[in-house]
Amino acid sequence: MLPAFASAFGVGYMSLLVLPWSIGALVAYGHYSEVQSGWIATSEIAALAATSLWLARVSTAPARRRLAIAGTLAAILANAVAAVIPPSGIAFIAARLVSGAGMGAAVAVGNATAAGAKNPTRGFALLWFLLALWQLVVFNAAPWAISHAGLPGAYGLIAAGCLIWLPFIARIQDPVAPAVGANSETRAYAIFQVLPLIALAALLCFWLRDAMVYSMWERLAAAHGLTGQFFGKIMGIASLCGLTGPLLAARLGKYQGSLGILAGGLLAVLVTSSATVLAESSSQFTIATLVGPATGMFAISLLSGLLVQVDPTGRLAAIGAGVGIISEALGPALAGVLLGYAGRIGLSLGVIAAGTVCLAAGLAATVRIHRRRKEA
Repeated sequence: MLPAFASAFGVGYMSLLVLPWSIGALVAYGHYSEVQSGWIATSEIAALAATSLWLARVSTAPARRRLAIAGTLAAILANAVAAVIPPSGIAFIAARLVSGAGMGAAVAVGNATAAGAKNPTRGFALLWFLLALWQLVVFNAAPWAISHAGLPGAYGLIAAGCLIWLPFIARIQDPVAPAVGANSETRAYAIFQVLPLIALAALLCFWLRDAMVYSMWERLAAAHGLTGQFFGKIMGIASLCGLTGPLLAARLGKYQGSLGILAGGLLAVLVTSSATVLAESSSQFTIATLVGPATGMFAISLLSGLLVQVDPTGRLAAIGAGVGIISEALGPALAGVLLGYAGRIGLSLGVIAAGTVCLAAGLAATVRIHRRRKEA
């Protein structure tokens, strides 16, 4: 699973992990406004999401290893260029778009590769566990790199991070064509049918809820009187607590497709997200913040496995990655509107609505999968 992680998360999520600091660096060193910096980041994320969606079918082709290598090399080169040229003009913007497109190719191939595991739920749980560890490394390296080298430090770090994972990506195995006459249980659904769309709706709402909470996390902490330094420590501890989520999902992977386990995971996410927004005291907020990442990592491992149960070829998992990134891009804007116009109650209603739809869609998809197997 290490080659799959290297492509899907090691390279594919590198810009997203550095994003909070790279936006600040664009303002401080690139002389962009917050609005301009946000649009640059949004354009890069849009290129990442669009490419991963476009290449979802190609990522299952026999030459997907070369596709992942090409995407990674494009991302490395684009970030190296962005680190040395002036942070203005068309060339700089083009470099950010090429970086996003290259990472989108890596995301599509990595998720399709992970979908080929014998037990996809355990496989994706391992990927999310590794991401939590990689996230801790990047979160500590990014502020150090930018404080020492400014904007070139941010993009140099992204290029270096992609380069680290390139040898592992070169070990990705190209898929073997399925045998003629494979049984109906392993045949893939067409993407635009009811079951795949329900599964994608669950994933979209999961990440939309996540983005609404994550983007306003610091604002909610400030409302409870928590300092930035103290909140940073809480985030660090929460990241470590989050490691338990994918570990538990891997442990329960033998019960892949269990309606009860999926319901429990998605319900736990809904409760902790709502508690984070509606907490009445700093202690309640802190507890919800510490528990939230663990429930989220547990639930996304199960949802990722669900996509593979719907479509064993890995196309749906690759599409889901793009859908998730789009949701992450839309969530902050929606959360800002809800919090600005209706306060914490408005934000909580948005979080509860997205979480409820995710729960309902996830359970509906699982029920349909069970029916399909009985009919097979």
